Amino acid sequence: MEILKTQNYELFSFKKENREVSYNKVASLKSKLIDDGRQIIPIICNSKMEIIDGQHRFQALKELNWPIMYYVDDAVTGADLITINNTQKNWGMLDYIHYYASLGNVTFKALEKVVKAYDEFPLKVILSAIGKKYIKERRIKAGDVEFSEDDIKDGIICLQYMKEIKDNIKVKIINPAIFFFLVTKIYYLQDIDKNRLYNNIILKYGTENYGNAEQCALVLEHFYNFHAKQYRYISNEILPKR
Repeated sequence: MEILKTQNYELFSFKKENREVSYNKVASLKSKLIDDGRQIIPIICNSKMEIIDGQHRFQALKELNWPIMYYVDDAVTGADLITINNTQKNWGMLDYIHYYASLGNVTFKALEKVVKAYDEFPLKVILSAIGKKYIKERRIKAGDVEFSEDDIKDGIICLQYMKEIKDNIKVKIINPAIFFFLVTKIYYLQDIDKNRLYNNIILKYGTENYGNAEQCALVLEHFYNFHAKQYRYISNEILPKR
């Protein structure tokens, strides 16, 4: 297969379903290219000159104002993107979400917007806020997730609720991923007083090591029930049954 070379950067385009460019990776590749003194691995394009493999190399070479070594192979398709990228660096969950969103999947397009808007929270928490339950990673990888418009709206309200907790709580939260995941589960329990939960977390949550899920759930239960007329065993409702 003939390897070509050009400095016409406008000749190339990115496939929308490929992972988004990481400029930290581009910076790292620029340093490596300078150390090597040359481009070693060519970029793979299809006949439309869409980059199938090597978009980070392309960006690094462009920023260095170096020529691009490439070859054209129509046997490699967009469906090969995940396989190609996983041989170099495993795709994260955000890469899979972007991939399915770029293919026009309505659920993943909406999910990607929410993830970007609330990127201060771990994906596990965002998925729990939207889906009202734990969603396994393998379903995201397979594109096997569906949310309704109401699910998205409810999830955004829940995430905004947690953002207000995060912005107003006076202490450093130990293991925020577990903390906010559990708060999400409590938020969706039937007949939960969300105002009491919010106020008691803001006023009373301390800096003790509530790092694991069981400890954190018990502390949240204790604060939720502070001055309540009837004690509710929230931890039994939100922790996995043994």
